[in-house]
Amino acid sequence: MNASADREPLAHGSLADTPLCHAALYVFRRNQTGTLLVITPSAGEATIRFLRGRATAAIVPWPAKRLLDGLLPLCGMREGQFGFYADDIINEGDPVVSGVVDPHELLIASLDEHARDDMVEQVLQRFAGSQLRLAPGCELERLRLRPEHKPLIDLIRAAPAGVDELVAQAPLPPIQTRRLLYALIASHMITSHEGREGEAFRSQVEPSATRAQSPAVGTPAAWQQLASLRPSANGSARPAPAAPATSMRPAGNSLRSSPRSSLQPSNPAASDRPSAASSVRPVSIAPGEDKASRLKRADQLLQRGRPEEALAEAEALLGEDPNDVELMALRAQALFEKHQVHPEGIPKTVLDAIKRALDADPEHPRALYIKGLVFKRGGELKKAVGYFRRVLQADPKHLEAQREIRLAKLRISSGKES
Repeated sequence: MNASADREPLAHGSLADTPLCHAALYVFRRNQTGTLLVITPSAGEATIRFLRGRATAAIVPWPAKRLLDGLLPLCGMREGQFGFYADDIINEGDPVVSGVVDPHELLIASLDEHARDDMVEQVLQRFAGSQLRLAPGCELERLRLRPEHKPLIDLIRAAPAGVDELVAQAPLPPIQTRRLLYALIASHMITSHEGREGEAFRSQVEPSATRAQSPAVGTPAAWQQLASLRPSANGSARPAPAAPATSMRPAGNSLRSSPRSSLQPSNPAASDRPSAASSVRPVSIAPGEDKASRLKRADQLLQRGRPEEALAEAEALLGEDPNDVELMALRAQALFEKHQVHPEGIPKTVLDAIKRALDADPEHPRALYIKGLVFKRGGELKKAVGYFRRVLQADPKHLEAQREIRLAKLRISSGKES
């Protein structure tokens, strides 16, 4: 059945901002049936039929024996437009390749030769400083992961960890690890750990919006200028002569704001976290706020990947109580977190701060833990494990030290011991 010439797509966008894999996940999450029409300047048109969220047939401009093989080249394309229609716009007798492809499987299969590394880095940057964990109830089997992917899943399952830590620990090459982490985030299999248990992260293809930044953005006139894909009466399709749409969103609604361009948390407040390049916010102290509350806030800042703000809080507290060992260790941790990726190694200021805390209390758990991280950063894994074990002697419930010992065992078993 052909779509009428004036039929509007249910959703549309550009491949530059929304890769085909994300568009397919969008359709899957809504359990939609219809046709995804893709028009690219380099390859021409491709038409993909979906049944309850899964691709079941396609017409593609290259030979393909399997449906998955026919869809994969589209995943790596960065130029073109697409629209999703409720109608079946594939004609009877067209050269169709059939099958059933789950979008999750398509995403993983695309990582080898058709990955969008620009999107990989964009997504991972959104989670810089976050501790990643498996999402509750995630269906990893849907991804059809290969045996070589299992060690990374084991690392994530062992304990929450950051992107850089997982890339360093996984036995896969770094670029493959980064791609796999991106796919796990985009498919909602992993999410951010700290304080967001009840929060889901939207994929880039979710129809969401932020407040308009200027009067020129988000007006009805601006929405009308966005291109929509319209199939012609004979079933073929051509884009309207207008600028391409920039994000996948339901057609027919007025555009009230600028589109998001990367993974966004469903809770708008979560997007307020500053980026790595943002300036440090001054420490705000409520009148009469006690030391324990300020110490807790500094710890929370560290967990959220904001070491400079935590350092400012620790130094403010030390100014009031310079002999407090916990504050010394907190300052050492904030300095370490701030400088742990320093190209010339751990700066002397960090080492001096750790020494000061350990001189005051040789068995202080936080100070011992940071000393272990320093050895780990330097590639001296056995010395690092020794310090982590000393941490557990002082504090048997220290979760981070337990995690580091488990990670060390995984690394040693995979043949990556230093």
